[in-house]
Amino acid sequence: MRAFDSKSFSRQFGSNSGFGQTANGKAAGRQAQPRPISTVIRDACHEVQRPVFFAIAIIITAYLAIFTLQRVEGKLFKPMAWTVAFALLGAMTFSILIAPVLGSVMFRIGIDKWQNPLTHN
Repeated sequence: MRAFDSKSFSRQFGSNSGFGQTANGKAAGRQAQPRPISTVIRDACHEVQRPVFFAIAIIITAYLAIFTLQRVEGKLFKPMAWTVAFALLGAMTFSILIAPVLGSVMFRIGIDKWQNPLTHN
């Protein structure tokens, strides 16, 4: 069995960039200049911002039917629906607003590449 090769995996299942281009739009084969970590974090946040927002909005919309329940069912399931809705809103707030700021603060000095001795060939 062949070992996992991240380069061939990214070539096969890479981003939606054009043919012969890298993910940032540069021509393939040219050496890309290292980008500042704040730019990398900002680009990553912009890339996942819309999908995260709409995924959470769809889940919260699915819970709206629970808010219409009456009598015993409403008393039983409404607190759970409120809890899930607030937890999802908190997760969305964290992932869109707080996590990028923490990432830019934590990785301000850059990231050192480290090879794990257990998986290093």
